[in-house]
Amino acid sequence: MKADRAIGALVWIALACSASAQEIGRIDALLDGRPLQWETRLDGPGGAPGSTGHSRFDALFAVSLQGYPSASADDAKPGILALQFAVPRGLVVAADPVIAYFPGGFGSAYVADIDSGAEIRLDRFDPGAGHAAGQFSARLCHRSSPMVRADPDRCMLVQGRFDSAVPLSD
Repeated sequence: MKADRAIGALVWIALACSASAQEIGRIDALLDGRPLQWETRLDGPGGAPGSTGHSRFDALFAVSLQGYPSASADDAKPGILALQFAVPRGLVVAADPVIAYFPGGFGSAYVADIDSGAEIRLDRFDPGAGHAAGQFSARLCHRSSPMVRADPDRCMLVQGRFDSAVPLSD
């Protein structure tokens, strides 16, 4: 149930925010053996809030990075890659990771969470400076919608690195 809410939140964020011009970071990964690059962005269309940032709660920070195809991407258009995790206050540890790949924009996705082996390792998280860097890996399995179970026969591996500003959301 917790994973469904996190995946639903990722889909909501993805639908509410789309590409903008201001790059604030990068995500580089091997997706199903193919090297791809995404850029994280500060603002959505028309100045709407961006989809990369962090929020502060009592004892933890919630961090979200959404990677859009980089301007230098080839015609294969790598889709959208989203990383979401929590960081307990005072630690540099990623908890409750969710990784989602939307191959055709927003709609069906390939998803992994903590229960299916998603892993995010932080090299750096500085909430004061609004910056996060680290590594991630997962076996992403296809979901036709957020409320449908993942199809174990339609999966792909992803592993990579991210380095991005993660501004504090109001």
